[in-house]
Amino acid sequence: MWVVHLMLALAALYAVVIAGMYFAQNVSIIGYDDTMAEILTPPLTSVAQPIAELGRNAVTLALEAIADLSALARKTVSTRLVVRGSTGRPR
Repeated sequence: MWVVHLMLALAALYAVVIAGMYFAQNVSIIGYDDTMAEILTPPLTSVAQPIAELGRNAVTLALEAIADLSALARKTVSTRLVVRGSTGRPR
């Protein structure tokens, strides 16, 4: 799924450039997943997720579901906003 997010972010960044607008002055773009966001131009502000923790939670939930199908639980993880060059302060 991260490839789809990356492609959408690239298209949005490209559209801003083609329109002759400027990042942080005319428009701000924020992505989700923080995969490869730092290598884009401009570097994409993004919501970062703890990938390893998400994987551990998925395995734990799957094992719990196998053991007791009636005891499906949800787990949450903390995310963080990584501010980069694709955003600016609101006017």
